[in-house]
Amino acid sequence: MVDETADVTNREQVVICVQYVDDHFVAHEEFLGLYTVDNICSDTLVALIKDVLLRLNLSISKARWLVYDGASNMAGAKSGVAKQIRSEEPRAVFTNCYGNALNLACDDAMKNW
Repeated sequence: MVDETADVTNREQVVICVQYVDDHFVAHEEFLGLYTVDNICSDTLVALIKDVLLRLNLSISKARWLVYDGASNMAGAKSGVAKQIRSEEPRAVFTNCYGNALNLACDDAMKNW
């Protein structure tokens, strides 16, 4: 899971988490870090993801599920993060983050209430 946001000083921040199943079939979720980036274009985010995985000795070839928000830099069909990661690991399935979609729907509902 990768998500990006601007902090109070307008710096772009990216959080990276992974979920995995161990040898005993126990599911785990790990926070890998919060990173400051110069921009949130898809190429920058893909480079960051690859760098973080490389530093932790994790292979992108083991990725099976990609969860991002629906922003074009993440989910774009031509050059989004999901497309670029899937070009290296086609077995990885992209899913839009339903938590993010629910949050946006609640925001919209509260504005009209």
